[in-house]
Amino acid sequence: MSNQDLFHTVVDVPAPQLVGVVRKMLRLPWATGAESDVEQTIDGLEVTSWDAAEIHALDLLVSTSLEGDDGTREAAVRERSSPLLDGVVAALTEEWGDHRVLSGLEDRRACTLLQVILHGQGLDSDHAWPVGDRWVIVFDGVLPESHQYAIGLLVASTHVVEDYDYSLPGGSAVAERLAARLSPGTDLPVPLERALWAMEAQGWGGIDAHGDPFATPYEGQSQLGAVFSGTMSTEGWLDPDAPDAWRLLPLAETDGSGGFAALWFAPSGESRFVLLSSEGGEPQRLADDPVDFLRLIAIGFEELHSWVWSQPVCVDEDDEDDDNSAAAHADFRGWVEDDFGVDVPESWSVTDDDRFAAWLSSAAEPLSIDESWTIIERVLQERSPTVHATLRGPVSQDDLDALTRTVGRPLPVDLVESLRRHDGQDNPTQLQDLFDHYTLLRARAMIEQSDMLADAVGDDADETIDWMEPHRVRAIANCRGWLQFTAAEGHGHAIDLDPLPAGLVGQIIHLPVDGPTPLPEYSSYRVWLSDLARRLETDSFTVDDDGVIRLND
Repeated sequence: MSNQDLFHTVVDVPAPQLVGVVRKMLRLPWATGAESDVEQTIDGLEVTSWDAAEIHALDLLVSTSLEGDDGTREAAVRERSSPLLDGVVAALTEEWGDHRVLSGLEDRRACTLLQVILHGQGLDSDHAWPVGDRWVIVFDGVLPESHQYAIGLLVASTHVVEDYDYSLPGGSAVAERLAARLSPGTDLPVPLERALWAMEAQGWGGIDAHGDPFATPYEGQSQLGAVFSGTMSTEGWLDPDAPDAWRLLPLAETDGSGGFAALWFAPSGESRFVLLSSEGGEPQRLADDPVDFLRLIAIGFEELHSWVWSQPVCVDEDDEDDDNSAAAHADFRGWVEDDFGVDVPESWSVTDDDRFAAWLSSAAEPLSIDESWTIIERVLQERSPTVHATLRGPVSQDDLDALTRTVGRPLPVDLVESLRRHDGQDNPTQLQDLFDHYTLLRARAMIEQSDMLADAVGDDADETIDWMEPHRVRAIANCRGWLQFTAAEGHGHAIDLDPLPAGLVGQIIHLPVDGPTPLPEYSSYRVWLSDLARRLETDSFTVDDDGVIRLND
């Protein structure tokens, strides 16, 4: 293979010229106040000054792409590049003395900005020279995005190279894989990203049998606690291809048999951390806050099951036993306490998560419309008979036809089936709502609501809200394809019959739409009604003095 086949850019200049360029780079002002990176030519060489950090960069060699390479091309590239790399190191050594090695972390719970940059780009830096209040650094490695081998030179401030920071998020291979699975409109909590970076920066974890990265809050190869991965599946609890499965993101294996902790994006818009144990039992609510979740992980439970919560973990920082899970978590425990300014307790209190369990069973295998209504009727009759008395009988065919004409689209089968069981409520005073101040609208009321919204805010599906970034739900104020079926003081649930391509016809949305990326709450009316029935069936509610049901979160 010729050099032309292997290399895209090669800067081969005499040692005095290279040293002269570096000296001029050492005198350049930082460009951190600029609106973008600043490029300039110094003695014929292109130097880039970064706007995001106190760094000047000079690319010395860039190979052609190594994507799909079996190792042969990379070996050839590295072999032919080594004289250039060795020559640069020799020239800088002659000028500024023996180099220093910057790899590794001096503080096991923090990192420098330089480490974040190099780690995120897959680069190594074994050669660095302090020069006054700056550093000269030579790096090399294969860039992950372009798959090109590169050799380069940086001039960086002492802050970039020497200052350790507990708040830098860094780059985490596990976090990247988790983020890639998220639906637009959902985010990985920043504290969790930082924790995964901290684990990987220590070398805690590795590559599994499938070639995927994993991270642990302890070192070593024995499983002494949670194992974080970006490729875990919900299989066994929820079909990964189910329409609502995007709301459940597995984060970490929590026992040796497949149980896991997950981040659940609830239909309400809140998120929390839940446990699905391989030993069975009800799902459990681990934490509502990401820092609290990390505090739990840092305690050092070897496995998470319903029976571990009653006893505190024995914490002995001096125990050198390789099987002591609490001792193995000591460094991570210190990182959590220092980084977030919190204490890590010796035990944790959890509860069964009936709310999540209701959603999970409905998302995995929703009840039929008749099954849901049978449960709802029974619970209302027993616990809130005044609300039960407001349920209307079956809808008329004339009203169904009128409703179809109003929305201009076929009605979902599950909605029609529900209306044939109960055509909403008779609740003129708005005091006997079905739940949480929401009245279930009859077909005629749905028509009136659709007409009222069309008159008030229009029904142009092309009149988008500029500041929103839609994905599944249109970023508009209203359209006839949004069929509202509950109402509560300007809010309500609606069946979306006109979704964006990423959405599903019949998905349930909450009106008015809000947020940068409006999300559907449920994939269908059937799942919505099933979830409501399951929550009532498991007594996940209270009844106020007026006999109205208030659902638990």
